[in-house]
Amino acid sequence: MSAPSPEARPPAIRFDDQCCGVCARQASGFGYAPKQRYGQPAPPIMWVCESDDCIRIARDSYSMTEPVFNRIEALAVAEGLDRGRDFAISISTADLAEMTDAQRLDFARAIVAGYRDALKVKLREEAPF
Repeated sequence: MSAPSPEARPPAIRFDDQCCGVCARQASGFGYAPKQRYGQPAPPIMWVCESDDCIRIARDSYSMTEPVFNRIEALAVAEGLDRGRDFAISISTADLAEMTDAQRLDFARAIVAGYRDALKVKLREEAPF
C-alpha cells in the first residue's frame, strides 16, 4: 500500500502538540484522533485548547486536506488584518512608530484575535458534516 498523496493528508501544522489545531492558541492537553483501525498505525492526535468549540471543530475538520486548510487560513489571515486595520482607524493612525506601547499591543491583539476567530468560524463552516 503506497503512502497517501500530500493532498490527501491533513496539514501537519494542525498536529503540533503545542498549538491548538483549530484556533492556534496554546494547546492544553485535550485532543482528538479518529479510532485506530485494526492493523493500522494510530492516527496522529490533533491537540486543542480548552475551548469546547475547538474539540468539536477538530473532530469535524480532522481529515481536511492541506490545500483546503491553507485556503481557509489565508482567508482568516485577511480577516485578522481587517480587524487590525479597524483598530488603527479607531485610533487614527496605522503608523506603529506613532502608537503608544499599549496601542501597539492592542493592535497586535486585534490582528491575532481576528485571525483566531475567523479560523474557527471558517473551519466550522467548511467541515464536512
